[in-house]
Amino acid sequence: ADGIPTDGIPTDGTPTDGIPADGIPADGIPADEVVGPAADVAPAAPTRVAAEPAPTHAARPARLSLSAALGLDIALTPGVGVHLDGAVRLALPIVDLALGARLGGALGDVDAGRVQSLTAAAHLAACHPLGPLDTCLGGLAGYQQHRGSGFAVNATADGPLVTAFARVGWPLPAFGRTLTPHVELHAPLSRTTLTVDGRTGWQSSPVAVVLGLALQ
Repeated sequence: ADGIPTDGIPTDGTPTDGIPADGIPADGIPADEVVGPAADVAPAAPTRVAAEPAPTHAARPARLSLSAALGLDIALTPGVGVHLDGAVRLALPIVDLALGARLGGALGDVDAGRVQSLTAAAHLAACHPLGPLDTCLGGLAGYQQHRGSGFAVNATADGPLVTAFARVGWPLPAFGRTLTPHVELHAPLSRTTLTVDGRTGWQSSPVAVVLGLALQ
């Protein structure tokens, strides 16, 4: 009959072997969904990760604090002296500045007599924490008065007191405050000499030590 092929070839001459009538190849993938080579696909743009900003440390705010201290003076006066100290401390971003005043007295034996000493001084120091310790470098300037009694000729010696010092303290919390035992090493830049009966009875040492306890 017309239009019916007898050898699998349509009458219009187009072969039909292996091609279904609906246009889908035998492997089941439609011709319009076949993907070309990978080289034909544009690569995805690389994702950029923003660099994290470097950490910054907040600056320590400036603040004022007050302290009072009791100390023992060794070799600053004849005998062991006792002093009271008051200071104000300004905390700055890098170092602290401490400004204070000190008033002390001592009573010591020199030869056959006794010497009473009074000391009034101011001090300024730069301080910085070093681990658990509080370290300071500073200077002290003031005036000393020595009065002798019990000598054939009672001796007196007045003069300036100027020292450079280093202080190391260990701040400890106590009752909501800070209690700081500390040690100061002083190098007097001026030395006082007490003359007794025509000879040197006492002279300030080239090195002196101060032991103190401060409450802040």
